[in-house]
Amino acid sequence: MRFSPHNRQVGFRRLAFLVAALLLILPAIGFFSILHKMSKDSGVPIVTVIRYNRVLLPFACAEFVTIVSAFVCTVRLYRYAGDVTKPLPVAAILIFSAIVVISGLAFIFPQVLSALERNPDAILAGEWWRLVTPMFVNSGGWWHYAANALAALFVLPLAEKFYGSRRLLALYFISGLVGETCIYTLEPRWAQGGGSSFPIYGVLGSLFIFAFRHRQEFPRPKMRSPILALCLAIFLCFMHDFHGAGMLTGALLACTMQTRSSVIPKTLPDKALEPAVK
Repeated sequence: MRFSPHNRQVGFRRLAFLVAALLLILPAIGFFSILHKMSKDSGVPIVTVIRYNRVLLPFACAEFVTIVSAFVCTVRLYRYAGDVTKPLPVAAILIFSAIVVISGLAFIFPQVLSALERNPDAILAGEWWRLVTPMFVNSGGWWHYAANALAALFVLPLAEKFYGSRRLLALYFISGLVGETCIYTLEPRWAQGGGSSFPIYGVLGSLFIFAFRHRQEFPRPKMRSPILALCLAIFLCFMHDFHGAGMLTGALLACTMQTRSSVIPKTLPDKALEPAVK
């Protein structure tokens, strides 16, 4: 059976929506897992946990809406990135492989996690690498591992397509370092474990800036999602959720970066315009 370009495009869109759906479901599972653990530890029902932790629900809603907005924007960018030059995303593959391999080893050998996760006392003792290594271990269980691995697989190649390998590495590591530094200094009591979400949020922030720069090529209603997500990132910072710090760092870095491709307006069937490369 031969696949036409149209069939391939439809298949890719279905795959993108499936990945995006999983990325929305997994954080919801994680949130209810956290609630269940808090309920079990305190010996009170989940409803009581929510009632006495009034910031928990606004925090969860802000996180969820940010994730929805992020992946609405990302799916749209994938659609409009079809004509952009497609070199092998080497940096994205390396980062994704590091997340999968190191987090996988941490599941099998707990000593790997204890050697690489966040630890304020260890940082003060001179183990400086714990500013970087928590970006590659995911200590929240299988849902945390799966969500961050899928997010990296979904987001990093697109950012490398727009910004190039070196800029993607800068976005990933600088955003991650800012998030790790914030949690170590501002919320040391929560500075345990690890996760790839700080740098991934930073890369998402760069995609929002790309979409905003090329807003003339997008339908106006579709621009609401990146603007909403960036506003919620500021709200998350005030709540000491440093995913917002990572996202804002990535957005600010992207403002100083040139994109790899230029955009040539092109009429589409839905009266929108699509970016392409020279």
